[in-house]
Amino acid sequence: MDKFQELRNKYLKSTKEKVRTTSFRGDFILQSFKSIKELENIINLLCSKLREWYACYYPELEKSARNNEEFLKKIIENPERKTSMGMEDCNKEDTSILITFAKNIKNLFEQKIELEKYLEKLLEDFCPNIRAIAGNTITCLMIEQMGSLKKLMGMPASTIQILGAEKALFRHLKGEGRSPKFGFLYGHELVKKSRDNKGKVAKLLADKISIAAKIDYFKGKFIGDKLRKEVEEKSKYC
Repeated sequence: MDKFQELRNKYLKSTKEKVRTTSFRGDFILQSFKSIKELENIINLLCSKLREWYACYYPELEKSARNNEEFLKKIIENPERKTSMGMEDCNKEDTSILITFAKNIKNLFEQKIELEKYLEKLLEDFCPNIRAIAGNTITCLMIEQMGSLKKLMGMPASTIQILGAEKALFRHLKGEGRSPKFGFLYGHELVKKSRDNKGKVAKLLADKISIAAKIDYFKGKFIGDKLRKEVEEKSKYC
């Protein structure tokens, strides 16, 4: 009896440690993902404000920047104005403030990139099979929607297929529209490629994600590349 109790305690301790690690890793993924989304919102807002501000000084340069990163790079390089419709009475203090502001936003860009690399590593360790099929963003959206990998693992493929389309589903249940064929999976590259039957491709993906979630939760072998390839082959005919 003592040996049985000793063995029981050993496995109980091991199980608790695995559950604790799984829970913490899931929380780290969700917090990292939410932080990245918040940083994206902040960066876009600050860049919008900076564009308005900088346009007062050098509108021609502001209009020539194709994206925010290029725009920040141009401000930090501080090009000399030759001819401009901007304000003439701007001094070095004015431009210095604009450059400092641009550098601070650039630091946020770099922080976002660092977080994205960290998140990718977490996903590779925590749910490599789901990630291989769904990609980083959709994997995070699904885990965030369900609250944990354990809950996602317990969902049938039919539910996984329409995660993210709850509003459309409720409208359908009220008789106000069609049943949704996909939610987050609409953003998947294989669904986008399909011309005739996006719903079928979403179903194929959901079936494999359902399998992958169970493998990842119970720490099984990595077969995500194999599952992904099976979807790719079948989706050619959709």
